[in-house]
Amino acid sequence: MSRPRAVISVRRGEISDTPVVLPDPLPAATPRALVRRAMWGTRRFALPAAGSAVVHQVCEALVPVIMGRAIDTAVVAGDVRGLALWLGLLVVNFVLLAQVVRFGTWYGQLGAETMQHQLRTDVTDRLLHPRARTDRLPGSALALATNDVRRLTMATTLMVYPVGEAAAIIVGGTLLLLQSVPLGVAVLVGAPVLLVLLDLLGRPLRRRAESEAAAIADASGAAADLLAGHRVLAGIQAQDVAAARYRDTSRQTLHATMRARAHQSGLTAGLGAITGLFLVGIAVGAGLLAVRGDLTVGGLITVVGLTQLLMNPITAFARNVAPVWSAAQASASRLLDLLSEDETTARGAPTAPATDTLPVRVADVDLGGGERIHLDIAPGELVGINVEGTRAVALAETLAARRPLDDGASVLVGDVAVNPGTPETARARMLVAPHEASLFDGTVEQNLALPGHRADLLEVALRTAACDDVLRVLPDGLDTVVGEGGLRLSGGQRQRVALARALVMDPPVLVLHEPTTAVDSVTEALIAERLPRLRAGRTTLLLTTSPALLAACDRVIEHPAAVDVSGAR
Repeated sequence: MSRPRAVISVRRGEISDTPVVLPDPLPAATPRALVRRAMWGTRRFALPAAGSAVVHQVCEALVPVIMGRAIDTAVVAGDVRGLALWLGLLVVNFVLLAQVVRFGTWYGQLGAETMQHQLRTDVTDRLLHPRARTDRLPGSALALATNDVRRLTMATTLMVYPVGEAAAIIVGGTLLLLQSVPLGVAVLVGAPVLLVLLDLLGRPLRRRAESEAAAIADASGAAADLLAGHRVLAGIQAQDVAAARYRDTSRQTLHATMRARAHQSGLTAGLGAITGLFLVGIAVGAGLLAVRGDLTVGGLITVVGLTQLLMNPITAFARNVAPVWSAAQASASRLLDLLSEDETTARGAPTAPATDTLPVRVADVDLGGGERIHLDIAPGELVGINVEGTRAVALAETLAARRPLDDGASVLVGDVAVNPGTPETARARMLVAPHEASLFDGTVEQNLALPGHRADLLEVALRTAACDDVLRVLPDGLDTVVGEGGLRLSGGQRQRVALARALVMDPPVLVLHEPTTAVDSVTEALIAERLPRLRAGRTTLLLTTSPALLAACDRVIEHPAAVDVSGAR
C-alpha cells in the first residue's frame, strides 16, 4: 500500500493538504554523514531543481550563440527571413529560461524549507524531551534550532546550483570549441585553474566567516538569555553587570564581522581583477582571430558572450560550494551532539500513564544543608507539607525528576522509581506543577487542552481553580490570548490558569508547589474548599505554607526535615 503524497501544483504554486514528508537524515555517525543524508533526503525536490538548473544554464549559453547567428544572418547574408527565425528562437529560449528558473527555484526552495522544518522539529523535540540537559541556556537552544538548522539545510542547495554551474562550464566550453578550438581549449583548461585559484584565495574568508557565524550565534544567545532572565537580574540589581558582559560579547562579534567583511572586500576585488583579466585575454584572442578572418562578427560576439557568461558560474562555484559545505558541517557537528543524545529513548513511544491511585514514598532525600526527608503518603491522601524556600524547591525538583539523588536516597510512585536518568514512567504517574506559573503563547483553552487532558473535567477544574471569575473578566473568555509566558494576564490570573491546567490532567499523583501565592485570601479559601472534592480518591501533595490550604488537607507534615515524618498532623 503506497503512502499518500502531497500533490504539488507548480503552475499555481500550491500544495495539497497532505503533508510533505522527507526521509529522516538520522541516524548519522559523523557531521559529514549528517550533511550528506540531509542533502540526499531532499532528492525528491533537489533532483528536478538540479535538472532545471542545467536547462537554465544551457538556455543562458544559447543566448550569445543565437544572437551571433542572428547578426551573421542579418549583416553578412542579409537574410531577413533568417533573421526573423533566429529572433523567434531567441524569444522561445527566453520564455523557456523564465519557466525553468521559476520551476527550479520554487522546487528547490520547497525541498530545503521542508527539510529545515523537519530538522527544527527534531531539535525542538530533543530540547523538550524529559531526558534533555537542563543546563542548556535558552539562547544556546535558540541558536541550535534556528541558525544551525538553517546553515545545515543550506547544504541542500549544493545539489542544485553547483550542478547547473558545472553544466554551464561544460556546455559553454563545448560551444566555444565549435566556434574556435584554441579559444575553447583556453576556456576549458583555464576555467578549472581559475576555479582552484579562487578556492585557495577564499579559504581565509571561509575561516573568518565561520568565526563570524559562531560569534553572532554567541551574541544572539547571550541576548536571548539576558532577556529571559531580566526579572531575576532586576531583582538582584545586576542589570549593569549583565549589560557589560553582553557589550563585551557584542563587541567581539563586531570585530569578527569587521575582519570578515574587510577580507571579503579584498577577496571580491581580487576575484574581479582575476576574472576580468581572464575575460580580457579571451576577448583579445577572439578579436585577433576576427581580424585575421578566422571568426565572423557574430562569432566574435558569441565568444565574448560565452566567456562573460562562464565567469558567473566559475566565481559562484568558488564562492559558494566550499563555504556552504564547511558551514553546514560545523552546524551539523553541534546538532549531532544534541540529536544523538539518548536517541532511542527520545524517539521511542511515550509511556502510557497509570490509572490507579498510587502511594508515594520518599526515603533519605537531601533537601540541602544536610537536612533529609522521609515521607510515606498513602493512596488517595491529600497531604500538606509545610515547607518553604530552598527546601520546598529542592523537594519539588526531586519529585519532578530534575534533581539527582544521593546514594541510598529513593523516591517511589507506586512501584516505579523516580530517576532523573529515566523520568518518563514516573512522570506519567506523577505530575509536579511548579510554583512559577508559566503559560504558552496562545489562548486560555489551548493552554488547558494539552495532550492527555480530560475534557470532561475542564469545567470543574476551572471552577476549582477559581478561574470562573477570571473567564468572566477576560475579553474573549477561553479564547483570550494570554501572550508569551501568560504576560497578558495578571499574576493571579496566570497562577489560577496554571492550576486549572494541572487539575484537568487528572494524574494519579499531583504535587502542587505554592499554587496560590498570587491570589487574594478569599480566592485562596475558595480553592482550598474545592480542591479536596476534585482530587477525592487521588493522591495529592501540597508543598505550601498557606494556612488555608494546609487546613483542607487530610494531614499535615509540619517539619519535613525530620528523620521520620509519617505521622499525622
